[in-house]
Amino acid sequence: MQSRTPIGGLALLCSVLLGGRIVRADVTDTTPYDYDHPPKVGREAGTYGFTGSGAFGPDCVFVAIGTAKFLPNGAGTGGTFCSKLNLELRGSGPACASAPVAEPALAVVGGTYTYNGDGTICENLHIVGSPLNGMPMTFHTYVSPDGKTLVSSAQDIAYACPGIVPNGQITATAVSMKIGQHGDDPPGSGQLPCTNP
Repeated sequence: MQSRTPIGGLALLCSVLLGGRIVRADVTDTTPYDYDHPPKVGREAGTYGFTGSGAFGPDCVFVAIGTAKFLPNGAGTGGTFCSKLNLELRGSGPACASAPVAEPALAVVGGTYTYNGDGTICENLHIVGSPLNGMPMTFHTYVSPDGKTLVSSAQDIAYACPGIVPNGQITATAVSMKIGQHGDDPPGSGQLPCTNP
């Protein structure tokens, strides 16, 4: 990971998986999604369940499972995201050294996402709670046309995501499904608090 702690990669992973959330931005507009235009405002709102796997830098792989909530903004340019998940880390790399601390704890990642208009979204996230509270994470995520598969990277792809910092060599793939209609908390409030727990 580039100038990031191993735990930072873990947070990024969480956000990637949340990327399921993040990706949710495009997820509910089913095949064929017109990647040349943003989805209709509010289409991704709701709660999603996801599972995913990937790598945190060299010699460390992870598996994650959790839920993510999306709340589109009124401008139709993106919205707010919050994900809560559990992680399992395996390997000899530096990020995996955090397994004894990371695996028993609930990981929470929140922030904003922005539509790129080409089937990708930029996610500007941060860790919520834990000793890493507030640590920023950035993901560039590809969304499949049916919205069920997400491929995320901590590195810029094709172009830089605005307003966010590169945070390491992390890649992940996640699959997700919508499990609820509400994307804000409490339902109808128009706000998406992201707390740990």
